Amino acid sequence: MAFRPANTFTETQLQNAGIPDVNSDGFYEFGGVGGSTSGFDIDSVLTGYNAGQLSFNAIEITDVIDLSCPANTPGADIDAVCALSFEQLSVNEIYESALSIYPNPTRGNFTVDLGKEFTNVNVQITDILGKIVSSTTHVSAKTIEQKINGPVGMYFVQVKTSNSSIIKQIVKQ
Repeated sequence: MAFRPANTFTETQLQNAGIPDVNSDGFYEFGGVGGSTSGFDIDSVLTGYNAGQLSFNAIEITDVIDLSCPANTPGADIDAVCALSFEQLSVNEIYESALSIYPNPTRGNFTVDLGKEFTNVNVQITDILGKIVSSTTHVSAKTIEQKINGPVGMYFVQVKTSNSSIIKQIVKQ
């Protein structure tokens, strides 16, 4: 099981705690979870932080297929994901979340519309396994033309500005 930090403070705390990002995909590995009723609590690994002080924006769960499983349907099943804290958004961040991606689905080329102009915009496209397909940085942009060079499937587009990070899903046909 791995978690992706939502900000540089959280990422620094993970690095200071010695939690690895084994394959440099932005997800920090916390170990495995197995069994019929298993769970994982980040607070048991990273102690001493106040509620909301650490922030994550994605969870990566990988099914290890080379292990024997006595059940009829082996695999990773998620029944619930729970976060017991929240973060208040500023007016800027709420405005930024109006970003749109079109056309979606796409045949490869698409546009990221930020709604207004931002400086130092980073756009990263990852496949469903978290592998980075492309990453570009723009000095100043309101609309950004992008292309998915991978196979047909679902991808995630992460747009980072100076004060926020937004992830949207896109499908390549």
